[in-house]
Amino acid sequence: DLFTTDGKKIHTLGKNVGKEIKLLKFINPMELISYQYEGAINLWSLPSKQKISNGSREFLIKNSINPQISKIVDLKINSNNKNIIARLESKQLCSWDLNIYVIKDNKKIANDKSDYKMIEPPSKSWWRNDPIKYYDFHISPNGSNIAIVSDEHIVTIWNSNFTENIIEIPAHNHRVMDITFSNDGKYLATCSIDKTIKIWDVKSGNIIKTLNFYDEYDMHNQILFNGNSIISSTVKGQIYNYQF
Repeated sequence: DLFTTDGKKIHTLGKNVGKEIKLLKFINPMELISYQYEGAINLWSLPSKQKISNGSREFLIKNSINPQISKIVDLKINSNNKNIIARLESKQLCSWDLNIYVIKDNKKIANDKSDYKMIEPPSKSWWRNDPIKYYDFHISPNGSNIAIVSDEHIVTIWNSNFTENIIEIPAHNHRVMDITFSNDGKYLATCSIDKTIKIWDVKSGNIIKTLNFYDEYDMHNQILFNGNSIISSTVKGQIYNYQF
């Protein structure tokens, strides 16, 4: 559902009952991208007031892309809205630059599948015969680095082609619920079921600050940077704003 900032519901974008929404993000005030598990990646556009013919100014699907690859499990866009990384059921990753939509004859169309790049998961060894098992990831704002969370809850920061292991961070002893880069790419934040949010220096791997959460029956599940603050949501649906 889409709402105005004063809480007025505009409309529902689409209905696919039972399929988890993996991505829903504005890439500019007039367009947003969505992905629902086992569905297509959709670009929605709000028509200009001049192009409205029936009096209804609603977001409509402008383009869809459904690459012929293994099922997408998770999909993320960096904060600059320029790069997409998909985690696939095959354990591979797939990347697009957000020129997956190009202008042709004054229309925005999806590039063909040859424009995405398949990335093999990183390995624990030089011979690449012991791939790291991971369950979450995030891409830096400039698209140059990817941080992945291994099954041991260690955060490994690689370059975007996984050809260089930059740094490893022993982030948490329990499952990491979310991971995100700051908008300038200097910091990385993680939150865990251990009820902490930790902020790390990307260059050194040193911890900058630990934010503790003391609600016995709730925990953080999503985080994002907003300047010098961290905004987090919890399992119970609460929103918090922390300075660091």
